[in-house]
Amino acid sequence: MNKPKLLSLLGLMRKAGKLVYGFDSSVEALKNKKAVCLLYASDISEKTEKNLKFEALKYGTDILKLEITIDEASLAIGKKAGVFALSDAGFMKALVELTAKNEN
Repeated sequence: MNKPKLLSLLGLMRKAGKLVYGFDSSVEALKNKKAVCLLYASDISEKTEKNLKFEALKYGTDILKLEITIDEASLAIGKKAGVFALSDAGFMKALVELTAKNEN
């Protein structure tokens, strides 16, 4: 897993205004059909992960667990958060490609 590239991409998403952070804000983005996928850090609580998966299923959106911690994600975006909604399909494609490269 190339954490530096992933963290850099997260920061770029935020600077571009395409990343919503925090559970409530992310779910709100889903409700308003502004999110193309949900992302979450690997160390969020089991309850939060369960609720996030429920919301993703409810609104029919993709969800991706990032192999980074909340602290790492927070440093990358400049805000404390472990749950994110992404509103840009291009960034989602780049993120999927980055994570797929690391699985091989």
